[in-house]
Amino acid sequence: MSSDSNIPPENFPSQPEPPQFEQLTAQLQKRQPVEDPIFSGWDVSLIVAVTFALPFLFLFAIAILAKKYFYSGASFLDVGQKPVIALIAELTAYAAVLAFMVILIEGKYKISF
Repeated sequence: MSSDSNIPPENFPSQPEPPQFEQLTAQLQKRQPVEDPIFSGWDVSLIVAVTFALPFLFLFAIAILAKKYFYSGASFLDVGQKPVIALIAELTAYAAVLAFMVILIEGKYKISF
């Protein structure tokens, strides 16, 4: 009862031809190699140094602010050892490192991050 068997073969859509090996190799040879990444080892070492330094600086600064506004009766070391203070300092440092990387790449190499 199927009417598909009555359709002549020339009415079926033809399959597209697969690309030939020569066409694929010619397309691959046309591409220019891209230098990736564009930054140098000195840039990476600077990012590493900032990544290690900022958490300590932010921990110190946030502990000072927390002692002044929230924990005025506690000692500075007790405030600095609170997990919430360390977590806030770490998250703030990560955001600052990301901003530093964007500013470094976009400022020095004039390309979008």
